[in-house]
Amino acid sequence: MSRYILDTDHVSLILCNHPQVTANASLHQIAVTVITVKELFNGWIVKINDPSAVHNLPTLYSQSLPVTNEILV
Repeated sequence: MSRYILDTDHVSLILCNHPQVTANASLHQIAVTVITVKELFNGWIVKINDPSAVHNLPTLYSQSLPVTNEILV
């Protein structure tokens, strides 16, 4: 089994359940760097701090848990 370090774009696609990327990633051992973790976190923070997203905060906050679980596993 091959091991790969995924960049932020690929991890984002996996977190959005992109079928092709998810299927391919499931065939390999994958890892992410702390840089990817920081970029994902920063992207999430930007979304929840957007004043126009105030009506969508429950959804945005609930999205943080799956991201955290995927990264910490």
